[in-house]
Amino acid sequence: SVADCDAKRSMYDPDLYLIGKLLHNDNLLSVVYDARNRGESIDNMVGINTGALLLSGEFLAEIAQRKSAPPFRPKKSNYLASIQLACARESVTDRAGLFFAAKGGHNKESHNHHDVGSFILYKDGFPFLCDTGRPVYDAVVFSRERYTKWMFQSCYHSLPTINGEDQTGHFEEGDYAAKDACFADDGNVVSFSLDISGAYRNRDEIKGWRRSYCFDRIAHELRVTEDYELTRCESVTLNFLSAVPCRIAGGRILMESPRGVTMELLTDLDRFDTEIEQIHAGADAALKHAWGEYLYRIRLTLKSPTPKGSIRYTFR
Repeated sequence: SVADCDAKRSMYDPDLYLIGKLLHNDNLLSVVYDARNRGESIDNMVGINTGALLLSGEFLAEIAQRKSAPPFRPKKSNYLASIQLACARESVTDRAGLFFAAKGGHNKESHNHHDVGSFILYKDGFPFLCDTGRPVYDAVVFSRERYTKWMFQSCYHSLPTINGEDQTGHFEEGDYAAKDACFADDGNVVSFSLDISGAYRNRDEIKGWRRSYCFDRIAHELRVTEDYELTRCESVTLNFLSAVPCRIAGGRILMESPRGVTMELLTDLDRFDTEIEQIHAGADAALKHAWGEYLYRIRLTLKSPTPKGSIRYTFR
């Protein structure tokens, strides 16, 4: 999920059914039929309006007559160029291997988080790097104080903080957006890169910040490169938001899920001051439902930042 999408939610099956039919998309129809055949509950939202009621009736009548799901043939990658949203999976087998998604776009989108260039990473169906998703809606969320809430700020996404400043844009003049996005998939390696410098509050201090993702299905890893050039260089911090506890172990950062699945963050830790912070997500009911009591933020701050440089790190 990105922006104010729920991190975990029950899908509105009649909507998926209608979209699947309109787009002739058997993958969406397969998800709906398969869930019904397994006896899973449906959030059908009947009662919202007459249209929802009629759609639910059509959906239930048709699905009752069909005994098997259409074939499910997911793609190994997708790229929506209009919003610069990329995703890729290591395998089309459900929950097997790595799943990666990253976005560009701009910071004036509806229900926006300041998240240009951010990414999420799953392994064997478990979220390691995550996006918080939507908190409980209140008056602050829909006011000019929206970005005082931590979950909307770029430093609580997997993004850099540059000279102590984070991204902005929603209530600002101008276009706070990514540029020069490129996507490719040759079957073995998925590449996605973009310049995120224009999304920052202090973008006049940033000549360029190109973030490049290399999702390698053969090596079973995600490699990320940050190539940057600054007109003023005071500090550079990389932030990563994790759904699982993290610790330093043997020159790497180790993340371990409750099921025992592990992921490593590999880089030259000697270059950084490293901080691992526990965040009380459970103070918000929606985030508690999605993530439990705690999320974790890894912060890697360069000890000797230079005006021009490159940072490389790998997740596997």
